[in-house]
Amino acid sequence: MGRRRRKGKSAQQSPKPPERIQTTPSANLFRATGRWGWFVLSLVVALLALYEAIPQLSVDEGVSLDAKNPYSSLFSVANEGYIPATNLNALCEMSFTDNHGNNFGYVGTSSPHFADRLDHAGRSTLPCFKSVGLKGQVALTTVGDLKVTVEYSVWPLPNELLARHQQFHFKAIAGPDGQTHWTYVN
Repeated sequence: MGRRRRKGKSAQQSPKPPERIQTTPSANLFRATGRWGWFVLSLVVALLALYEAIPQLSVDEGVSLDAKNPYSSLFSVANEGYIPATNLNALCEMSFTDNHGNNFGYVGTSSPHFADRLDHAGRSTLPCFKSVGLKGQVALTTVGDLKVTVEYSVWPLPNELLARHQQFHFKAIAGPDGQTHWTYVN
């Protein structure tokens, strides 16, 4: 006897499993980095944001109150950070020679608490313009430099142990108008 054959069955093939779609490694980046990777990235971003937010002071020269005295120039300090700076103190140190031959090297005047608070983009005038007063026949023959140190606290930490300070150094240059101007050298 022979085998029976079914009609039409030989032409059919067994079903194939569905093909797998290959994923690229970049598609699995979120899963591959894991929690630690995202934690480190978040921490770096938070530290960069904090660095941009802390007070960063800048000093700009303004007008001069006395054309014969370059130390009577008004300087303003501004907060370029987003967190307020509080309890601002200033130390102005200058060096010069007068027309009598007296050499003054780094004469300093301190101005404690010249401003209570500087908010973001806030400005205050530094009290350095009161440091050197020229009276009578006294004139400056050599103008050296001006060093301004501003000490401040970061709000809301008014602790003096955590106080920060920034130093600004200016050199005197003679301008084409015959007056002495200050240029920032830091």
